[in-house]
Amino acid sequence: TSAIELIPLFNSLPTWIAYVFAMLILYGALRRAQELAGSTAGVTAKTEP
Repeated sequence: TSAIELIPLFNSLPTWIAYVFAMLILYGALRRAQELAGSTAGVTAKTEP
């Protein structure tokens, strides 16, 4: 697929909305995963003698 074929796809507003929505969900999932990893690491560090 060439860039010219992709232009109509990115010109459609619903595609952009879905793209931004997916990125926000992905970003939120990554942030949640980092927070969970940080909290579990903090708990294990506290329980270590």
